[in-house]
Amino acid sequence: MTPQKWVSADGRETFVRDMADRHIINAIRKYRNCMLRVLRQLAREAAPRGCRKQIPVIDAATVDMNLSIVVPPFPKLLREAEKRKLLVTP
Repeated sequence: MTPQKWVSADGRETFVRDMADRHIINAIRKYRNCMLRVLRQLAREAAPRGCRKQIPVIDAATVDMNLSIVVPPFPKLLREAEKRKLLVTP
């Protein structure tokens, strides 16, 4: 997977610029939700036993930063969504 291409579940490669608006929105939403779950789980495991108050709030910038490292085409998805003025809600 290159940063410019998206690989679908059936293995087809598509340039991010050729993806439909809905597909871009759904891909961003899916990855953000998945990464948020992972980061929350890691925060829970790192907190001292029985001390929920020390679990940090995880903001959108943290989620996107981690996704940009783990999922190569994610920054391109974000730029394409911004370019098309797409509203990506949680």
